Amino acid sequence: MLPARCHTQVQLLKTNWASVLKADLSEVPSVKVPAGYQRLKLPGKVQVLLVEEEAHLGGALQALRDSMQDPVVAIDLEFEHLQSRPIRVAMMQLASSRVAVLIRTCRMDNKLPKVLSKFLQDPSVCLLGCGWASTDEVIMQRTFGISRKDFGRFLDLQEVGGLFGLQEVGLKQLTRHVLGLELNKNSRGNWEAQRLKPSKVKYAALDVLVAGQVFRKLLMTSCSLLHLRCWKCTIRMSLASTGAAAAQRVAAAPAAGAVSKGRKKAVAIGGAATG
Repeated sequence: MLPARCHTQVQLLKTNWASVLKADLSEVPSVKVPAGYQRLKLPGKVQVLLVEEEAHLGGALQALRDSMQDPVVAIDLEFEHLQSRPIRVAMMQLASSRVAVLIRTCRMDNKLPKVLSKFLQDPSVCLLGCGWASTDEVIMQRTFGISRKDFGRFLDLQEVGGLFGLQEVGLKQLTRHVLGLELNKNSRGNWEAQRLKPSKVKYAALDVLVAGQVFRKLLMTSCSLLHLRCWKCTIRMSLASTGAAAAQRVAAAPAAGAVSKGRKKAVAIGGAATG
């Protein structure tokens, strides 16, 4: 049975995302704090923190925590396709509603720093991927030896979109349908380059910032317009809880004929991460 009142509400940042998507990072204010750490300021008080040295990662993750207005942190990976060696993660991106942290693990001996591992496993943080199982899960396991089973909590935006009638579409299509904006998904170029071009930094940051915005906008959309029972309340309830019990409560909530039997697994989201 769904609670009459949701205790955890996502917060939708009032930002002109069209201006954020159009921003030229070669022209926006940039502060190089120490070497290996850069802070970029985008329109609407949105910030991008580019971390290339492990020594600065703890501070960047704390800045991310301080910016969190809800438990949701979008996550994405960038990697290189080279014939000379197996594919490995070059960058991990994390974002709250207004701060994106870009972590160049390729500059950190291709290892997962302890402070980052601890963040990913924190049950107070709900990580939001998009189509994670297709490639990201495999590359994450291959590079760092962990998977979403090791995350504190996890949601997949594609599965959430499916609950709202947007079946099996990627982030570009979700952005168009939900926000009415066009997201550039051309990621060509070397993610392990000594210095990333501004266009690459922008691409990596927008992937996670926009994914979080799409998710929050979906949850604040009127479910009645989609002929669904209040799925946004179901997801919010799961964001407020941890452990298998949360996943069981969400899975047990009946749909009003909106979710097929084949998508029941997608309903059990946001509790303890499951495979």
